[in-house]
Amino acid sequence: MLQDLCGDLIAAKQTMAFAKNEVLRIEKLILDLSPEKLEGSQTLTPPGFKVTITSKLTRKLDYDAYQALGIHSEFEFVTLKPAIDLAALRIVEELNPALVASCVTTKPAKTAIKVEVSDES
Repeated sequence: MLQDLCGDLIAAKQTMAFAKNEVLRIEKLILDLSPEKLEGSQTLTPPGFKVTITSKLTRKLDYDAYQALGIHSEFEFVTLKPAIDLAALRIVEELNPALVASCVTTKPAKTAIKVEVSDES
């Protein structure tokens, strides 16, 4: 039973990889036929369809260089977002679980399953 499911999972992932590559190929062909826009949305309406193309830019901040500018507060364009330091959290969780539980919500994430073909039978 498990052996059959492992084979089915590998086959399904191969099908998904092919489908993903096909989607990317077709999306590129659509982009080749549409006007290039660096950022923002545009809508195309070929007969029977509505296509919305959303172009995005990613931005990465060199925080040290930003701080070195000494920008006046009215021109600041960076906000800081608190994040959990997982190693420190685990230490505090072990010492005082109630403290962590009072401000951190924990829920299970999707479990990953990796199946590979083995030479062994």
